[in-house]
Amino acid sequence: MPARIPQPDTQDLRLLRLFASVVEHGGFTAAQIELGVSQSWISTRMAALETRLGMRLCHRGRAGFALTEDGRRVYEAAQRLLSAAEAFRADVTAAHGRLAGELRLGMVDNMINNLACRVPAALGRLRAASAEVVLSLHVAAPNELERMLVDGRLDTAIGAFHRRNPVFAYRRLFTEPQGLFCGRGHPLFDRPEGRLRPRDIEAADGVLRGYVGEPEQARGGLRLKPAAVAWHMEAVAALILSGRFVGHLPIHYAAQWVEAEQMRELMPDRLRHDATFSLVLRRGAQPSAVLRRFVEELGPAARA
Repeated sequence: MPARIPQPDTQDLRLLRLFASVVEHGGFTAAQIELGVSQSWISTRMAALETRLGMRLCHRGRAGFALTEDGRRVYEAAQRLLSAAEAFRADVTAAHGRLAGELRLGMVDNMINNLACRVPAALGRLRAASAEVVLSLHVAAPNELERMLVDGRLDTAIGAFHRRNPVFAYRRLFTEPQGLFCGRGHPLFDRPEGRLRPRDIEAADGVLRGYVGEPEQARGGLRLKPAAVAWHMEAVAALILSGRFVGHLPIHYAAQWVEAEQMRELMPDRLRHDATFSLVLRRGAQPSAVLRRFVEELGPAARA
């Protein structure tokens, strides 16, 4: 007797989104890098999906990643199901003839005090348009935000994404000036600007942001020496303020400590740079009426 395939639930949809991402990246390794998760995390969830469906979806091992025939069929069916689920959610909301539903938005930390960021104003206008709009905001590192988008836990996210994942569409919103800083007590803190040399920067213990690939850590032709890793701006700032590390921070965020003479920007003429903040959406997904309205409220750049 054929195996009885269960009706899909919310957890199944999350597993199928992960499966689709693994297929689109060509295997566990590439998906691991792009999604910022471990191979064991992916493997555990893939095994759960195979158990749930009662079939082998792919081969993985020394020979590489390959879909089984069942896996190919499930992938194609998953694409139809995921698209239909998004369309259903949007159609039911629209059928009521009013703006209603939930916006699940992800953001990186310490973004909103950038004057170029229009997110708070856009959220205000969205809520003013309808009291039936529910706002659910999540703050996380860029790689975690992308993982939440893949899992279906977010509708959209805003942040500085240093890698481009083909699963998503990126719409540039604004830029954020960044600089390299050290804290009071660091050997470079009292060094006159004219006596700073590139070798001084490269010899200092550096804070690397865990979601940024190694090539992006180089600024002005210099590369930081990896001595600590942080996933949020507050963690980077804490390490810099320890007086033992140098690291990159947004200029507007570091200003409070610079003014208090607890931090100092290093070689701004050479090392200051702009980070690009983008709105991220899943390709091929049918946006809800609430998400469409939020995108409109963000302005022309988000609608591009």
